[in-house]
Amino acid sequence: SVIRPFTELAPDVANNNLARYNFITPNLCDDGHNSCAPTNNQVLQIDNWLAANLPTILNSSAYKNNGLIIILWDEGFNSSDGPIPCIVLSPFAKGGGYNNTIRYTHSATLRTLQKIFGVAPLLGEAASAPDLSDLFVNGAIPGGDAPTATTTSAFNVTGGNATLGGSVNANG
Repeated sequence: SVIRPFTELAPDVANNNLARYNFITPNLCDDGHNSCAPTNNQVLQIDNWLAANLPTILNSSAYKNNGLIIILWDEGFNSSDGPIPCIVLSPFAKGGGYNNTIRYTHSATLRTLQKIFGVAPLLGEAASAPDLSDLFVNGAIPGGDAPTATTTSAFNVTGGNATLGGSVNANG
C-alpha cells in the first residue's frame, strides 16, 4: 500500500495513472466532523468539498471505464456502525433515485470490495454482512448476495457498459 497526498490525485487522473483502488478521506472540516470557517456548516462543507473534487474523478477515464465511487460516512445514527449513510456512483448503479431498506454497515462495504477484487476469506463481520449488490444492476458485483430488505440511494452516472468483473478500474 502507498499513501500519497491528495494533491497528487488530479495529476494522476490527468495522466491516467491511478491505482485499481483509491481511498480518499477529506480533512476533519471537509468530512463533516468539525464545523469550520468560512461556512461553519458541516453539511455545506461536505457539499463544497464534493462539488470541488468529484467532477475530476467522474470525468476521468478510470471512472468512465467501469469505475465505482462510494461516498461513505464513518458513523451511523447515534454514532453506531449502522445503518450508515452511503451514496454509490457507478455506471452499474441501479439509478433513478433507487433506495432500499437493507441495514448496511461498514462490513457490507468491505464484503463488496472483497468480492470485486476477489479477496478471500471474507474478513471479520464481512463474512455475515450483506454486500451492496442490491444497489447495482444484476451481475455487477461478482457473487453478489440475493437482496434481503436504513435508506440508501444509488444513482447511475454515465459511462461504461460492462460488468465490474473483479476490478473497479482497468488501469490497475
